[in-house]
Amino acid sequence: MTQSSVLSPQAARRHRSILTMEGLETETRQDTLYWQHPVMGPAPRLSDQSVMVLCKIPRLFDSNWVWMDFRAQMAERAAMNPEHPGPRFYMEEVDKVLAWRATVPEHLQFWEED
Repeated sequence: MTQSSVLSPQAARRHRSILTMEGLETETRQDTLYWQHPVMGPAPRLSDQSVMVLCKIPRLFDSNWVWMDFRAQMAERAAMNPEHPGPRFYMEEVDKVLAWRATVPEHLQFWEED
């Protein structure tokens, strides 16, 4: 019996992901998918424009709803300041994440449910 078999499913997923981060062999295909999940890089900034108000960028374990809510916030900011590239960049990144997640079978999904 492994340690992850006595944990709740969500805790077991996080435990396996920590093992993977430490360079240990992954036990499942789900762990491999964790490392394939797209990540967002820093948004481009224009030197002559002020920095946007900070916001909480979703984590890999956040649900699709959290990612869609973040995208909606960025759409509002893009509408308020259309010349700033940051919100559009984040909207595109969220679209990539959600498109990738749509390809993962439900039984292999490691993020929180909606």
